[in-house]
Amino acid sequence: AATRGDGTTGEDETANVRTSKAIPLKLRGKEAVSGNFEVRGEVLFRKKEFDALNADFERRGVVIEEQVAVMRELWSRPLVTFDGAFHRIDRAGLAPLPVSPIPVWFGGYSEASFSRSAAKGDGHVFGHITPAALAGAQRITQHARTNGRDAIALHAITDYSRPHNEWVGALREWRDAGGTHVAIRTMPTRNVPDSGCRTVDDHLRAFAE
Repeated sequence: AATRGDGTTGEDETANVRTSKAIPLKLRGKEAVSGNFEVRGEVLFRKKEFDALNADFERRGVVIEEQVAVMRELWSRPLVTFDGAFHRIDRAGLAPLPVSPIPVWFGGYSEASFSRSAAKGDGHVFGHITPAALAGAQRITQHARTNGRDAIALHAITDYSRPHNEWVGALREWRDAGGTHVAIRTMPTRNVPDSGCRTVDDHLRAFAE
């Protein structure tokens, strides 16, 4: 595991990643895993971290939008000059450039976040499939059409330990609201019944079902 760094050399984070009990060091069960296996990560900032950087938390939306514009410039052009409200780049670039476009997904439940995803994002991430997520998915689809887009990818979570008929029904509601991606969570968490999964093989069997 490594950061992107300067586009050629990044920091080796393997030792840090190995300390997380949530990340298995090996995957077993070839019958349960086939085809492409996708691992995702996310980066987030808490308000006190914005404060530590002397950044205005209330303006995070416009800062993020400019940061995405900067990233897309760097991902698509060998030499970039950028003079924005929050970022300035003087003839710099990444090497090597990505071989294909890198999708950018936003998240949130505010109208501003829905509008941002519909206009500038490749997808939007919600938490659990709730009435708020279902309504939000419909709002994003409406915003996307206003921006001349058919739709964007929409992601939410449901829990494997919920009764089978309950989460299957939730998946149907999510699909009908425009949802395109679902994470079936097997790990125990607060206020959710324990799934009984303890090993990597337990989780792989649960996904296979």
